[in-house]
Amino acid sequence: MGAAVRFAVCTLSVALAAGTSVHAQGPTEAGAAEIVAARYVLEHHVSVAIYIDSAFARAEDAPGGATSAFRGIARMRRLVTAFGADATSSDPGNGVYLVLSDPVLRGDSADVTITVWYPTGSSKLRRGYETLALTLVHDTRGWTVRRKVQLGIS
Repeated sequence: MGAAVRFAVCTLSVALAAGTSVHAQGPTEAGAAEIVAARYVLEHHVSVAIYIDSAFARAEDAPGGATSAFRGIARMRRLVTAFGADATSSDPGNGVYLVLSDPVLRGDSADVTITVWYPTGSSKLRRGYETLALTLVHDTRGWTVRRKVQLGIS
């Protein structure tokens, strides 16, 4: 995955369970928190193409727009691999498009803002969004979403 690649696409074909945990140690905790947050938001968007923006979203902002700060290649690869990435593209088409903030880690908790853009009709140009502020907690099982606040929806 080259540095110029901004979006990643993958096909999600398995049901995602609420409360999914990912184990993490050390510096990968932010990446693990991102994976759990994305799975939580995507539980209603299964069996569609998923596009993940490598740029971080603005925290606590709806709809979450991309900033000029980007995830590192290894971290982006880990996030995309968690959803079975198989290609790259910058066109969300009829899939969902995710923009996640950089998780803010505080001890055993993390705050992540995530916006999911999704198709709202037969035209790929018609899109709706939902932005959530999630608080995750980390325990011996991994990261789990404990609180969500809806910041915006169309």
